[in-house]
Amino acid sequence: MPNNFSIGTHPTALPFNRGRHPLHWVIDLGISETKLSFFKMDEGVDTGNIILQCPFQIDEGDEIEDVNSKMNLVVYDGITI
Repeated sequence: MPNNFSIGTHPTALPFNRGRHPLHWVIDLGISETKLSFFKMDEGVDTGNIILQCPFQIDEGDEIEDVNSKMNLVVYDGITI
């Protein structure tokens, strides 16, 4: 167990679209930009205090693999700031 807190990530601009399968939902909803949220984990589901949000684009025609790859690129931005 961590002494202070754990950091979680979620590929939407929390609190928008908490929960399961968020990348599938942003594609289905036609959202063209989302954010990878870094947050302090608490007892809820994606409910902790937000530390940082890194934006990334979703292009028309992108499939889940494309969006997942774009999200993975911004992980680096979030952990090196």
